[in-house]
Amino acid sequence: MNKITSSKIKVLCFVFILNGLCFFNANAQKSLQENYSKNPVWIQMMEDPAPNFYEAVKAYNEYWKNHEKPREMEEETMTDKEQMKKYKREHKRDGQVVLLSDKEKKELQDQEYIRYQNKRFKNWVLTVKPFVQEDGRILSQAEIDAIWQKQQLEISQQSK
Repeated sequence: MNKITSSKIKVLCFVFILNGLCFFNANAQKSLQENYSKNPVWIQMMEDPAPNFYEAVKAYNEYWKNHEKPREMEEETMTDKEQMKKYKREHKRDGQVVLLSDKEKKELQDQEYIRYQNKRFKNWVLTVKPFVQEDGRILSQAEIDAIWQKQQLEISQQSK
């Protein structure tokens, strides 16, 4: 029988550990995808001080693959009075206005929250897009200010 040397044992251990890490990484990626599609993690990413732009957009797109996007402009252009009339029309049964249950109220609040966050995300994308680096990092305000100051200095030197 062959003797197993310590170097062979080290190599085998390394291979097993590497294999385990690859398996763990694949499961982590799958879990992350599932989390993106089930939960609006793009909201937290948008609020993170140093998010990865491409990862946030990926999370946003994955989430909306499994959820209905909220309507935007129709409700936005309506006055409060028009919204109330529309609400009453939609919530009448047999000609009577129906009071919402706590569950229905929560669902409406959640819908409004997601609609608001959806609008915020779209605005966030437009705002940060000029400052996204190739790796998805977004320039910090200090970096943006430094670029602006450098440009101002170059402009003032050109005008002399």
